[in-house]
Amino acid sequence: MTAQAVSPGAVKFRLRARAFESLLRRRRFRQADVAAACGVSKATVTLWKLGRIAVRGDYALTVAALLNASFDELFERKGGTA
Repeated sequence: MTAQAVSPGAVKFRLRARAFESLLRRRRFRQADVAAACGVSKATVTLWKLGRIAVRGDYALTVAALLNASFDELFERKGGTA
């Protein structure tokens, strides 16, 4: 049996909204800055924050790096903890 590689975009995560808002304020970023870094719309970032849609793994890594935060501080795996 061979192992298959999982695309970073295939795994989904929920954004921890309070931590996200706190880090945005501390780092003096706006949701528009996060959207630009990920190449998505500001509306998409808003939906992440509201928990309406999950964040793809590759975007989650970008957000954590941009905000200089630990991945676990910002995200939980969809359906459980990361």
